[in-house]
Amino acid sequence: MPSVSIDPIDENEFRDASSWSDDPTRQGSYYGLKAKILTWMQCKNWKRIFRHQNFSDTIRGGLFCNSHFGVLQFFHSQASKPNDENTYAVEPYNVTRNKILGWLRFNYEIVLNSELLKLGYCKTFINMRNKSEYGGIDRGFLPADYDHNFFQCSSPTSLQWIYHHKCENPLGSKDCKPIGDTKTYQIAALGAIVHAVQDSYSQSHTKRGECSTSNGKNDSKVNCGAIEQYYNYNAQNSDKHSESDTLPISIDSGCDISSVDDVVTATARILWHVSNETPVNVVMDYLSDTVFKSPYTDETSIPHWGLNESSGACYL
Repeated sequence: MPSVSIDPIDENEFRDASSWSDDPTRQGSYYGLKAKILTWMQCKNWKRIFRHQNFSDTIRGGLFCNSHFGVLQFFHSQASKPNDENTYAVEPYNVTRNKILGWLRFNYEIVLNSELLKLGYCKTFINMRNKSEYGGIDRGFLPADYDHNFFQCSSPTSLQWIYHHKCENPLGSKDCKPIGDTKTYQIAALGAIVHAVQDSYSQSHTKRGECSTSNGKNDSKVNCGAIEQYYNYNAQNSDKHSESDTLPISIDSGCDISSVDDVVTATARILWHVSNETPVNVVMDYLSDTVFKSPYTDETSIPHWGLNESSGACYL
């Protein structure tokens, strides 16, 4: 296994970290009862009936809701909700792609340099506003209408806040305790990279070729095509989504000759780059050209999808 800040990572640590994006507040398995309660009580949009803001409208609602339904869905290589808007409008292709690549850059930099974890949360994302290489992820972590009473800005919160949660209450993310140490947070950052890369090969997250069904259910398979579309989870049938979001039953034979790496090769290359402390820009070029490859030559060639179309043909 690779090293992070010299310390080796064992297999169990890496496996746990690669699922961090599914449960960033460590409230129990995402597929467990606690997570289901949290999802239905906080993350779903029933609150709009009473004209309350959704927990997935901004980071104020916490990491869990926003990573699955809100402004941080780039954690999973899917389209995010528009920042700071009480809407589920479709996020444009390049906006999503740039956020995903920005998120990967952010985490890879932390994997290489633990000192970044000590930087101030608000100051970091304010300074990121005009840095295009981060793809606009700052708006997900710091709303445009923040003030000094915003919870991460009212105290000397560092970037460790993103990775250190342990929340015991399944109904909320306010009673949370910091856990772990620098190594824990760096491993979580590495896990976030691997998670986004692997999710990008899920047929229900992105369109790499055509989705398919067998025996009335959506297939789970790996296609090595360029990414034609990033799907909008909020427009999808969650049961149909889950059918393709499992261990793949096959890897397309075209992966042998494709310019896009398959998911196993892409994961292995990421771990190799971490072990060799490959410079950030080299890794980002690899991810942009060989994993998150776009088939579009310019903005005018990118389709514009409506809300239903944003789900993907097999997942509405």
